[in-house]
Amino acid sequence: MFLADTFFGAIGDFFANNISKIIGTIVVILVAVLLILIVRIITKKYIKQQDTKRKNAIQLAKIILSIFRYVVIILGIIIVLSIFEIDVLPILIVSAILIIALLIGCHKIISDIVSGICIIFEDYYDVGDTVEINGFKGTVNEIGLRTTKLVNWKNETRKIANSEIRAVTNYSKLPSVGVVEVRISNKEDMSRVVKLLEINLGDLKKTYGQILEGPNVVSGLVDLTNNSATIRITVKTEPDKQNEVERAMMALINELLNDERIKVPCDQVVFRNEDNKRL
Repeated sequence: MFLADTFFGAIGDFFANNISKIIGTIVVILVAVLLILIVRIITKKYIKQQDTKRKNAIQLAKIILSIFRYVVIILGIIIVLSIFEIDVLPILIVSAILIIALLIGCHKIISDIVSGICIIFEDYYDVGDTVEINGFKGTVNEIGLRTTKLVNWKNETRKIANSEIRAVTNYSKLPSVGVVEVRISNKEDMSRVVKLLEINLGDLKKTYGQILEGPNVVSGLVDLTNNSATIRITVKTEPDKQNEVERAMMALINELLNDERIKVPCDQVVFRNEDNKRL
């Protein structure tokens, strides 16, 4: 009973002697919680407004919220310690030494994280984009603070450290251009062939929704040899969708050339003997 009275008496004396400090601590905690809640509400509202494809922006918002939360908590602890007249300078010095040691010992990890934040902030690429990084082409499957994961068409997966990313080619930012070149005999009527291609290729857009513009037959010849002439057809498609359209164009062109009996040049192979005479 005596111990209980002593304990509760000590608590009562503590509250009586430090009431202003306790009130100050409560105010600091309430302000910290309020700030975190406000930023959290703003972040969630921002995330809801973003297109689902803008995963980088969403991830960056979450990172900023997490960093802000830790900063507010640390500052709150320092302020509370100051209210209770605890010297925070030694704590700050020790913390600074530990942070410096951590930066030196984990410089590779820190470098990866900083590079990851830069990639997200500057929107180099997003999840779902087709990119080529350091010579490896694939679809971005995951963007982490330390690594970026790509998956290519063979379903091969490669993780690349963010700090090691030197060259990035993004095939998903702008429309792609497909090119098909048709070689025909130079004895054919060029104007007839061009007109035939223009009339029949125009219907491809109805079948392939990824076509944004064209196909367009380039006016005039792009190449001319002794036995052939080359006609170029271009098409603008959605990002990284040109290959499928090119294959469809080549199949249709081959069918047209066969139906219209348009001759194509054949490369000749000449065999010679040791005396350089044709066999």
